[in-house]
Amino acid sequence: MTTPELLTIDVADAPDGWAAAGFTIGEAADGTPVVDIGAIRIRLQQPVSTTSWSFADVENLDDIDGVPVTTASSAERGEEGPESDHPNGSFHLDHVVMISPDLRRTVPTLEANGFEVRRRRDIGKGREQVFLWTGPTIIELVGPTAPTEPKVIPSDLWGLAVSTNDIDGAAKTLGENLGRVKDAVQPGRRIATVRTTDLAITPTIALMTPHG
Repeated sequence: MTTPELLTIDVADAPDGWAAAGFTIGEAADGTPVVDIGAIRIRLQQPVSTTSWSFADVENLDDIDGVPVTTASSAERGEEGPESDHPNGSFHLDHVVMISPDLRRTVPTLEANGFEVRRRRDIGKGREQVFLWTGPTIIELVGPTAPTEPKVIPSDLWGLAVSTNDIDGAAKTLGENLGRVKDAVQPGRRIATVRTTDLAITPTIALMTPHG
């Protein structure tokens, strides 16, 4: 089974908040407002009740552990590269944070759909991280080591970590729309969180300096 490759993320957000967060708003062939971050397209103003995603060459899949899977054409795929068309310097979607109430349920569901667990890590306080690749982007799955939530609760796409060429420049450009730049958990990297609640952006967004 081929590993599904992330193609788009769909949100019901208006473009204004994303523009205020330093992202350039483009337009798909059908007129949909979009934000292209490297090879991944964020489709805005979608008729979705929760953040959804689509994958290249995946058919007949309605959801992954409760996260809706939408339809997209491989023609929507962007181009990866170090250059950025965004005022905040974004050029690559580093990882997608998926929250699960029950890792014993979610991990096998992902594996059954072709995803491969690459690493697991205990992050303390009874929580664990599980890392899986989806093309050039990582799924960072977070959940309790021993689930305490009812199993009927679905997983959720909670946040996006975006690589930027110039995090200090992004801080100057975004001003109060970006939190303090600080050291990230990953050694040698720095991170700052976009004030998404104030901007009416659904997923949490963090800007990060690149790997290496």
